[in-house]
This record gives sequence, structure tokens and C-alpha cells, in this order.
Amino acid sequence: MSKRRNPKKDRTARRRRLDADSQPESRPARWEPELSGLVMSGAAPESVPLIGVASVWLARVAGARGPAAGCVTACLVVREALAVFGITSRVEAVGVVAETSNGKRTMYGHPEGPQYNADGTFNGHTVLIVTGAHRLLDPTIQQFREVPRRADAALPLIAPIGQFRDLVGYPAGTQLPIIRSDHVITYILLEPQYRQAWRSPAIDALAEEFRGQGEDVAAIVLELTRHLDAERAAPPYPRLRRQLATIDGMELADDPMEGCYFADPVTGKQIRLTDVT
Repeated sequence: MSKRRNPKKDRTARRRRLDADSQPESRPARWEPELSGLVMSGAAPESVPLIGVASVWLARVAGARGPAAGCVTACLVVREALAVFGITSRVEAVGVVAETSNGKRTMYGHPEGPQYNADGTFNGHTVLIVTGAHRLLDPTIQQFREVPRRADAALPLIAPIGQFRDLVGYPAGTQLPIIRSDHVITYILLEPQYRQAWRSPAIDALAEEFRGQGEDVAAIVLELTRHLDAERAAPPYPRLRRQLATIDGMELADDPMEGCYFADPVTGKQIRLTDVT
């Protein structure tokens, strides 16, 4: 089994650091761990790993009593988790307008474009463009006050964008309205120079931490996936299917120092998902 770098680091300390990009006035994250398996069981097969990694990440943040914001951290960890399954994605800053059922609209972000505040928090919003599934994924949608505090509304947002060529080549100002049960979230493409505004030296320095968190999230999602019905337990992603076959008969282990891996209860053999390509 391949070893994770810096195995002696306490992962609980790492989790405390990774919400550094959130706004101080953010709502607290809310998500019960058992909801992740439930929403995965109702998702289309191609969306199972997407909603899985986003909701498992949300459950971990909520369990640590973290904020619902922290979009940069969430997107980077979820990107790494999807990469474990061989699903490509990119993080992109966007404009956001949230609208309630009575027509009240609020635009979020800095009027001059997304940027970091002096305290290190990010004044803007990021989403994942999941090119490997032709979906837009927003893990931190519940941070907006126009989104009701219900489980169905707090669910990470997933929208198909294949018909828009994964938003490649579309000009700044292009709007993508997503109508949900009783509110509308509209994403607005920014000028090219702002789309990577979430990058910073502080964020780049945490790349290994994000990767480790993503590997843990992916392992938990794979464990949940193999308990779904036959159709959803075989999503259309070749590496994920190979990983499911490899861990057959193994058990998930969550070590505070080493992270998540799968182990054979008889032989003791250990496998990390990154060992399966």
C-alpha cells in the first residue's frame, strides 16, 4: 500500500485549517452523515460519485461545526476526490445571484470581481466544472441565505452543462439559471482574468492537504457506493468500477494518522484507492 506523505500529521488539525477561505458571517454547515447515502441512492448513476463526494465533504464540515461557506476549500477537496475516481474537473470563480420565491434577488461577491480580503477570506464564489461528467457542481450552495434550511435545499447543486460544452468558449456575462424547488440560483461567467482569482500562495501551499482530504472523502464515498442498488453501484466511470472490484471483501478503515484505506479482514492486506488506476 502506498503511504501518504507526512503521515504523522493529525488530520483533525488539518480539517480546522481548511475553512480559511470562508466568510466570517457564514451560516453554519448542516448535513447529517446518513443523508449522503440516501441522496446517492436517488441520484442518476453518472451523478452518484458527484453528489457523494460533495455531500460527504459537507457532512465532515458540519460534524466539525464549520461554516457553510468555504467554497474554495470545498471545491479543491471535492476536485481531488473526483480525481481519485478518474473524473476530471476544474475550479472556477463565478458570479452568483440567489432569488427567493417572492422575487427577492441578491448578488454575491465583490462588485469589482472576486478577490481575497485582508484577513485571508475569499470575497467571491467558486464552483466545480466537472468536465468528466459534463456537470456543474456547487458543494456550498447552502451558504446563501435565500436557500431554505431544508435538507432538499441544502443538497449540493448539480446541473448538466454538456449542451453548453462545459462552458468553454462562452463569453463573460453568460448566465446559467438553475431553478430549484422554491428558489433560483443563477451563475454568471466572469471575465477570463477573474475565473482563477481563487488562487493564492496560501491556498497553493495546502495542495497536499487538499489531496489527503480528497482521498479520504473518496474512500467513504466508495464504501457508500457498494451498498447501493445494482445500477447505481456501477457508475459509468472505468476507474471507479475497477476500484469497486478491487475492494470486494475488504473493509474500510479510517486511521487518524494514515487516513482512509481498505483492508482485508483475513490477510490484513491494505489498499488505497490511489493504488488502483
